[in-house]
Amino acid sequence: MATLSSAVVIASHALGPDHRLTSLQTPACFMAWTGALHLTIVHTDTQDVCLKLCWDTDTAGCEFTKRDKAGSSWESKGRIVSKTKILAERDAQQIVQKAREYRTKRVKDARSEAQKEIDEYRKQKEEEFKKFEKEHSSGNKKAEQDAEKDTEEKLKETKEVGKKSGKKVIDDLLNAVSDVRPVVPNRVEQPT
Repeated sequence: MATLSSAVVIASHALGPDHRLTSLQTPACFMAWTGALHLTIVHTDTQDVCLKLCWDTDTAGCEFTKRDKAGSSWESKGRIVSKTKILAERDAQQIVQKAREYRTKRVKDARSEAQKEIDEYRKQKEEEFKKFEKEHSSGNKKAEQDAEKDTEEKLKETKEVGKKSGKKVIDDLLNAVSDVRPVVPNRVEQPT
């Protein structure tokens, strides 16, 4: 909605630099049902009405008329302010659009730079991990090989002992199972 101060600025530009505004008479200021602002500007020296301004927010335009120097006729200035306003809004939209594009570009650049840094850091840490793993896993491989050799040697020894005395061990096991001799433990008294 148009404000009184913006209407005064518009009126000041319409009057030119020679005139000073002293009073504003607003017969229907900010009529809510029409969305219009009507102003009458009074000249300082002559107290004559020198400019009538009608601002219509529905059409985003401004109609104003200006009295000539003789004061006899009203000269219509048309919708000049509306065109100026449209041009200013278009320029403002272009500036805002450029700012948005610049911001979007900076965000994309920042993301790509951050991704590059992340990739470099990841690569560095992977190299450090591989180096650490190589240093520490070589000792483990040697220990695994030594343990495997020991296991194979002990397995061979066990098999050789089994071949040499396997028959005797089987006979001893069968005798122990088949020849049972019950014995009373020492803790229990034996009957006499």
